Amino acid sequence: MRWVRAVIYARVSRAADRSSETSTPRQIANCRSYLSSREWDEHAVFRDVDRSAYRSGVLRPGFEAMLAELTRGGVDVLVVWKLDRLTRRSRDFERVWSVCEDHRVALASVTEPVDTTTPIGLAIVRVLLTFASVESTVKGERLAARFREKATRGLPHEGGVRPFGHSRDRSEVIEGEAVLLREAAQRIIHGEGVVAIARDFRARGVVGSCGVPWTHTGMRSSLLSARMVGDRSYRGDVVARDCFPAILDRNTHELVRHILDDTPKRARPSRSLLQGLLRCGLCGQHLTAAMSSKKSLIYKCAGSPYGQGCDRISISRPLVEDLLVRAVRDRLRRRSMRRQRAEPSDPTGRLRELNRAYFVAGALSRAEFYATRQTLLSDDDDRADRWNIHPDIPPGASGRELDRRWDELTRSAQRALLEAFLDRAVVAPAPVRGGGFQPERVHLHWHGT
Repeated sequence: MRWVRAVIYARVSRAADRSSETSTPRQIANCRSYLSSREWDEHAVFRDVDRSAYRSGVLRPGFEAMLAELTRGGVDVLVVWKLDRLTRRSRDFERVWSVCEDHRVALASVTEPVDTTTPIGLAIVRVLLTFASVESTVKGERLAARFREKATRGLPHEGGVRPFGHSRDRSEVIEGEAVLLREAAQRIIHGEGVVAIARDFRARGVVGSCGVPWTHTGMRSSLLSARMVGDRSYRGDVVARDCFPAILDRNTHELVRHILDDTPKRARPSRSLLQGLLRCGLCGQHLTAAMSSKKSLIYKCAGSPYGQGCDRISISRPLVEDLLVRAVRDRLRRRSMRRQRAEPSDPTGRLRELNRAYFVAGALSRAEFYATRQTLLSDDDDRADRWNIHPDIPPGASGRELDRRWDELTRSAQRALLEAFLDRAVVAPAPVRGGGFQPERVHLHWHGT
């Protein structure tokens, strides 16, 4: 008698859901009973806890280890409690099925009539997978509708960490914490930076509501939050006003938002100059910095499991960076960029009026606000003037001077100048493989064109 060696895979989306029939111990127990009824031998067990099989970009260590085990050989059948425990995405199923076909591994489900040894059985698997994907989509839409309905009624967000300055249910202001937030808001209005304020709070031993020292990102997020003025937001859009006791008055909050939104950020430079600016000419996804198999620096369209791209486009990182820098420096030479550093309390009149209409008067929806803001910043001159107030760019520098001093600028300032002119650069497939760097593959899209 030939022994059938079976691998068991189990998964649950929520780690806290241990009492339901979908908990991994119960799945594994049912799978073992299934193996026993067929006199199959248990070869290995893999599991993922608190891992979605539907959301893109979620890495499942147990799933990847299971595929690696199937690839090594010596396995006859993959057993799951239910097909949606294995995957809820057609793309992932095709990946699993490709491995199963290459290594002659059958697929069996404890609770479904799945038998992939026949064409009809394989068709049933694909139909079940389609319904599992639809079920996840509908469930997500239903939950989103419920959360939004609660938000529009002014109810606080459930769970999570207590917000600094408010009680957990937002019904009360914790005055000792609110005083610190008001202090931070006034310091920003008077020209102090968020990084300096967060550093001062850490030096004074001030910690957040969960006991963690303040960071500039946490400080910025708290001060920009709609709850500062008692409003309730949902996915960034204010859906209900005056739901909670306010920490800041609306005029102060609007001014703080205006200053923080309009202040160029001295962000930590990314490891690559063009991160986020390059797009794949086949699938449209961003190209990311990577290293080729020959240890050369490249930008590439990353496929699963690290990205959602097609994994078919790559280009030399130093050469494409040199190409785009030369193009932007040429524009700098041909155009004198006006540099007008604005006062911290009133950077630009049009943006200030727009912020007041959205944050104070509530006269615009979130979509209208960002569409109008994009229009204000889409003009080439406006964008150049805006990014030319970067703190690392010499005051009053002309385009020719910036070109001449390019190598002296920080990476952050160089990046700001690139973004001032360049909307994106699309990298097309190479017409000739192995033909070296081909500049004609790179199509530049400038702002305002």
